[in-house]
Amino acid sequence: MELGQLIWFSSREHPFAVRERHCLDLECSCTDAWLTFTEVDLAGKELREPLTFEIRVDLRTGRERRPPKRSPEIQALVREFLVRFPFERFEEMLDCHDLQRTSQQRLKEYTADPSRRGELISYAEVIYEEEDLEKSEYQFGFFFVHEGRDFLIDDHYCVNPACDCRKVHIGFWERVESPGNRNDIWQRFRAAFTLDGQFEEITVCEKGWRGGASVARAWREHWGDRFEIFRERYEQIKVIGRRSMPSDVPARCVAKVAECAYQEPLDASSTGTRVGRNDPCPCGSGKKFKRCCGRR
Repeated sequence: MELGQLIWFSSREHPFAVRERHCLDLECSCTDAWLTFTEVDLAGKELREPLTFEIRVDLRTGRERRPPKRSPEIQALVREFLVRFPFERFEEMLDCHDLQRTSQQRLKEYTADPSRRGELISYAEVIYEEEDLEKSEYQFGFFFVHEGRDFLIDDHYCVNPACDCRKVHIGFWERVESPGNRNDIWQRFRAAFTLDGQFEEITVCEKGWRGGASVARAWREHWGDRFEIFRERYEQIKVIGRRSMPSDVPARCVAKVAECAYQEPLDASSTGTRVGRNDPCPCGSGKKFKRCCGRR
C-alpha cells in the first residue's frame, strides 16, 4: 500500500499524499487525527483534478470516528485503507500526536532570554527539550530531495516583538556519506524568504560550495505550501518575544544570522563523545556550544 510517504490503492492509477492533523487542545484527552488524502503524481505534486477525502481516526484503535456520508468510490478507499494500513503506523502517529501536544505546551510556556533579542531563534529550540535536540534528527522539521541530494531543513525567526520583518531564515543541510560508511550532515547554506515566499538572499556556509540559489528556488517551487506553516510559526515566536522582552526594544529587525564560516559536519551516525550544550564551543568562539554551533 505504501511507497515512501505516498499511499497506493488497488483501484486508483495514482498514489495519494497524506497529511496528518492532530487535536492540539490541551484540555481534550482524545487521541484523534484527521488524515487528508490527495491524489498526486509520483513526484508528489497534486494532480490537476485530484480526488481528495478525509478520515478521522482514533489512533489508539485504528478505527474511524464519526464517518460522514461519502460516495461509494471514496467509501471503498476508506475501507481499504483502514483494513490494510499497518497498525504499527497508527502507533507511530500516536507518538507524533503526543509529541505535538508536548510542543504545544512548550509554546505556551517558553520564554526567551531578553539578551537574545538580537538573535534568530530556531523553532526546534522552542518546541523540543534540550536533551531531545541532542538527537540530531529533532533539529530538522522538513526534508527535501533535489537532483539526488538529500537535504534537511530547519527554520529560524526574529524574536524581537517590536520588529515586523516578516521573514523566515531557512537552513539547508545535506546528508552525505563520508569515509567509513558514516553519514554526516553538512550545513551548506542559509536562505532568507519573506513570509509570502519571496526569495531574498543566500548565506553560503561551506567554503567553495555552489548551487544554493538553485536549490532554494527548487525547494520554494516544490514546497511553497509550507509558507502557511512558517507564517504561523513566525507569529508564535513573536508571542514568545512579547512575553519575554522589555517593551523598549528597537522597532526594527536587529536579529542577524551568525557569520556562517566553513562548518564541520554534524555526525549523524557516530556514537562517540558529544559536546555538552553548556560546554565551550569547540569552534573557539568563546560561547557555549548551545549558543553557537549547537544552534546550527
